[in-house]
Amino acid sequence: MSSLELLLPQLFIPGENGDGTVLDLGRARPSDWLREQILGERSGVGDLYRSLNLGGKANYLSNKDLDHNLGKTSFTMPATVAIALLTVAATAASTKASVTEANYTGYARLKVEATSLNAASSQKSTNSAKLEFAACTALSSTIVGFIIVDSTTAGAGNALYWGTTTSTVISTTQTPATIAANALEVTES
Repeated sequence: MSSLELLLPQLFIPGENGDGTVLDLGRARPSDWLREQILGERSGVGDLYRSLNLGGKANYLSNKDLDHNLGKTSFTMPATVAIALLTVAATAASTKASVTEANYTGYARLKVEATSLNAASSQKSTNSAKLEFAACTALSSTIVGFIIVDSTTAGAGNALYWGTTTSTVISTTQTPATIAANALEVTES
């Protein structure tokens, strides 16, 4: 079973002179009301890390893992790992051709460098650095899900993991989509 837990350990409240205050939220998730009151942000502002939920491992990866672990066929780790934002929720059966990706101007799948991930420990891996998608320069997309894939090219590659998110609008005023450092947690058991 796979799961993804995205946490916000600290909230930076910017000050007038570029300084600010760090509010330690521990494992709490700020409400939209709190974000609006403290940061003046509207619900859904680019911060996908608040609401991502891993649905599970894609059928493609499950089959590859089974064949590899049972000695049938070797599986080589992906040379590229990327996150794609979706406007229609994915499922375990989703493939590169069956997902509907964001289409705002400036959107591109986000390549996740191996150096921005912590080594797996206790059956989980997290991101060691903030993950930030390209800024929206025109149009908008309402994000409701994501897939972790083995290609940075839209419509290409294989789905590895999939999940959903609370509906989040990415637009020129609500950009860029980000996942805070250590907030992306992928677990397997």
